[in-house]
Amino acid sequence: MLASTLRAASTAAVRRCTSSSSAAALAIRAYSSADSDFNYYQHKKVAMTGPRFEQTDLAQQPNPTPAIDLIAQEPVRKVNTHCGPLGHPKVYINLDQEGPHKCLYCGVRFEQEHGHHH
Repeated sequence: MLASTLRAASTAAVRRCTSSSSAAALAIRAYSSADSDFNYYQHKKVAMTGPRFEQTDLAQQPNPTPAIDLIAQEPVRKVNTHCGPLGHPKVYINLDQEGPHKCLYCGVRFEQEHGHHH
């Protein structure tokens, strides 16, 4: 509907044009012969593809190490007693099996010291 209205308006404008304004008449004729599927909301064929702001450079933005990676770098804590949590949340972590065991809350790994008797 918008295309037909624009085409009708441009045709009427061309009829009113005098010979002295032939450049304007040619521009209006060129517009009126545009594709019939023109729509105001249609995407433009040439769109901006770069960042929205020139100042945005992701290489210069802060990129902190995620907490899960920091916990993974923490060394395994060796435990040589069954005395309790010792600076850890009050949860029981079964260390009877060999190897490190991760706390379900904080991710810190604990391991029973080798040679320690149960």
